[in-house]
Amino acid sequence: MDNTLQKSWGELYERALSIEIFIKEATTYQIIREEAARIFEYYIRLMFMGVAGTPVFDDDGNFHADVRNTYMEFEMLYPDTTVSGLIREYFSYLESINFHIDFESVEANKAFSDICSYLVSEAGKRVLQ
Repeated sequence: MDNTLQKSWGELYERALSIEIFIKEATTYQIIREEAARIFEYYIRLMFMGVAGTPVFDDDGNFHADVRNTYMEFEMLYPDTTVSGLIREYFSYLESINFHIDFESVEANKAFSDICSYLVSEAGKRVLQ
């Protein structure tokens, strides 16, 4: 199986946003909303961590400019969404590390993994509010 994203970064954002809108509108279907929230979390995880064949950082540890630009553009278009709120928190972390990760540092990799895991777990809670 190919371990690359089959969709663009923008398409991931659009899908997460579509699921968010669905969850917000399906107020009387709690079980369906909870299942959709799990899918929402999955898209947020992909958006923030990428996959082995399509990482968010390049080989030198720099955050990909196309990912950054795509998320900034969507955040400006849809500022009042859960997705955009999560993007702002994600970018706050990335700014704190100057959009660069040291792949040789266990601490840096753990910190990145921890912030992504936190945001993914928050994504499911926030989208259901």
